[in-house]
Amino acid sequence: MEFRQLTPSALLSTLLLTNGQPEALLHNSADWAALFSAAAFNCQHGDEVAGLQRFLVQCPDRQVRRDPRQLQAALAGRLPGWMVPQRIVFLDALPLTANGKIDYQALKRRHTPEAENPAEADLPQGDIEKQVAALWQQLLSTGNVTRETDFFQQGGDSLLATRLTGQLHQAGYEAQLSDLFNHPRLADFAATLRKTDVPVEQPFVHSPEDRYQPFALTDVQQAYLVGRQPGFALGGVGSHFFVEFEIADLDLTRLETVWNRLIARHDMLRAVVRDGQQQVLEQTPRWVIPAHILHTPEEALQVREKTGPSGTQPRSLAGIRSPGRLR
Repeated sequence: MEFRQLTPSALLSTLLLTNGQPEALLHNSADWAALFSAAAFNCQHGDEVAGLQRFLVQCPDRQVRRDPRQLQAALAGRLPGWMVPQRIVFLDALPLTANGKIDYQALKRRHTPEAENPAEADLPQGDIEKQVAALWQQLLSTGNVTRETDFFQQGGDSLLATRLTGQLHQAGYEAQLSDLFNHPRLADFAATLRKTDVPVEQPFVHSPEDRYQPFALTDVQQAYLVGRQPGFALGGVGSHFFVEFEIADLDLTRLETVWNRLIARHDMLRAVVRDGQQQVLEQTPRWVIPAHILHTPEEALQVREKTGPSGTQPRSLAGIRSPGRLR
């Protein structure tokens, strides 16, 4: 409906809004009929009652091509990747229960990944893609996985990505976390994998010749590694451990010598993590314990506040010399 006749105050407002051309906002019945026809709508009835124009318009009887991939591409241009739906389902109506509420169980049965039949061309091809698809199904608790499936859009995260690379290493593949982040699509990620000579099942035997070769992280180590990454609640940090000893007349040079002997004796004090695997370094530079000379108790208190549990760096060691004491 549209007002055909306006009050004087409405006409004045219209003049101000349309630069003196109020007729630009008003159409007669013939104008509206032409506009409806141009938009493929069928105007079945039109009349005027009490200054109002009424129209009965029928939606065009035509089929609209629904393309989930086209919609996903449009959303990907406006949303971050993790917000783009992995699957889009078009419904003419929602299934209802006997009492008129939405039947969520019926929706789940009709529109789960298991209910879909991907085209044969979209199914994983080759041994590597099929093995990656099987691991994705297990880690992501999902059904059908195609060559187009995106690991992170399907529900993957950094922790699952770390577990995936660990399982691929155990299966005898060279897998990098960076490759999965850069190529989250199954077919693209599988193309980055290379078969190694590592057997699928490795017995736990002492191997002195492999002492300095990379090896897999444990589950707990993987959790700490993921915790260092931002994007999680309480993330962006690994682990902190703060202990303060107050000792009179401590020989800092002897402490430094003993500390370096410990580093040389224990392999894990020389371990580093690279590309999701740990490796013991054969040699490391001598560790020098930094010393801070303080002259007043107030300065010592300020340093304590900075190096306390809320401000210390993980696994840091420092000597603080204050009047008569060394920390």
